[in-house]
Amino acid sequence: MSERTAVAVARAMSPRRSPASVLVLDEPTANLPAAEAERLFALVRSVSAAGVAVLFVSHKFDEIFDLADTVTVLRNGQVIDTRRVETLTPEDLVELVIGHALPARAVDRPETGLRPDVVLKVQGVAGHTVTGVDLDVHAGEVVGVAGITGSGREELAALLFGGHARQGDVLVAGQRVPPQRPDRAIALGMGLVPAERHANAAFLAASLRENVTVVDAGRHVVRGVLRSRRERSDVVTWLQRLGVRPGNPEQEISQLSGGNQQKVVLARWLRQMPKVLILDEPTQGVDVGAKSEIHRIIRRLAKEGLAVIMISSDLPEILGMSDRIVVMHGGTVVETLDRAEATQERILAGALGHSVLGAGDAMLAAGSR
Repeated sequence: MSERTAVAVARAMSPRRSPASVLVLDEPTANLPAAEAERLFALVRSVSAAGVAVLFVSHKFDEIFDLADTVTVLRNGQVIDTRRVETLTPEDLVELVIGHALPARAVDRPETGLRPDVVLKVQGVAGHTVTGVDLDVHAGEVVGVAGITGSGREELAALLFGGHARQGDVLVAGQRVPPQRPDRAIALGMGLVPAERHANAAFLAASLRENVTVVDAGRHVVRGVLRSRRERSDVVTWLQRLGVRPGNPEQEISQLSGGNQQKVVLARWLRQMPKVLILDEPTQGVDVGAKSEIHRIIRRLAKEGLAVIMISSDLPEILGMSDRIVVMHGGTVVETLDRAEATQERILAGALGHSVLGAGDAMLAAGSR
């Protein structure tokens, strides 16, 4: 996805008969790791300085405050306000976007506790880009995975779940998950929310009910007959539990916002009561309110004992949600950091291939690559 984004930006900026006077960038960093986003920001600044008007659509507030002169807030299809950026605080912008202040503890890091036995064990896993990954995840633990494009971060989820051919072993509660057998991964207690929701997770022409029950459609079949009332009641319970709005189980999922679509995909897997949940870019393309809700859901699941792997190009998300963070570079894990010792600069340094690098040097390296 990040490579597709880069191609789209290159196409928009390519030479043409008449120079561009307006550049529209719609969520250009949704799939970009921090180092690549910094390169894009430098390009935007240079284009703006050359006299091109830039319309930058983003749900990442740090980008708005870093790049924009003015900001227009939309909510429910309506223009809420247009302000000069220097007149706003991040808290002001959050309130304009979601209509109310965000609860303070929504950005708190999760509580630490004793780690029970290992639920997921990964030994020597290798694929196309990944060259050898070892990883343990405990019950109730959120392990974040960070890395730039090409580090193997994008391939890891499918390798663990059985979507791609792989070498090495993946064990859930001591039982081996065969390669290229996602059905066995599900049976052993693994769930996957993939990064490309529309391509690999959501059945856009199907209802919420069908999207939730597709993994286990036969649960409410009795003597060959689907008990639709039971199925509907089951789905409504999960939609309510995850706060999906609107919660009509017969509505097409394509009619929901990105955040609510993501919660429907989460409901699909949580209904299976998994032991391990792999989240690949779990808040990609969702607004700040939905992001906060998804984070609260993940924290609650971990507190209830679910082992979670969160793969994300959003470093603040990784830092805010993870008990441990593994940093990938060149197809392998180059560093594993406990929450207390992890910083954005240290993660970025490892992702760029520098094991020891100061914060200033790390940012300089990100901008120069």
